[in-house]
Amino acid sequence: MVTLPLPLLADMAVVNQTVSVTLQPQGKVSVPGGLTLLKGVQAFTPFTGTMTVSFRARTAPAASATVTLQANGNFTPSGGPSVAAGDLTFTCGVAAYGTSCAGVQAVSQVVQKTIITLPPAACTGGGGRLQRR
Repeated sequence: MVTLPLPLLADMAVVNQTVSVTLQPQGKVSVPGGLTLLKGVQAFTPFTGTMTVSFRARTAPAASATVTLQANGNFTPSGGPSVAAGDLTFTCGVAAYGTSCAGVQAVSQVVQKTIITLPPAACTGGGGRLQRR
């Protein structure tokens, strides 16, 4: 048997491709399903409670975004505390990201109150896919 060397012919090419990706602004807000209010020690002192608002957001390059709060109903039965009378208030804590509201705010059934403002081109992280329900 005779073995002959076979010349290998190969060609090499470098190819570049540009991909442009546009990410749309998205967000997800989570709050507990209820809030336990604790009675004050003294008579006629306000009830208090703490609620954590969790969120993930990605804002547009040139637009900021806000997380807002608005009541969709009033206390029942009538004759007790009233959202319209300013009886329901909240105080924002320090935001982990973005700028939180300041001072005591009255909840409204008519006007959305800003809780957190996020800057343009912001991404709070968290990864994964945001599901819409």
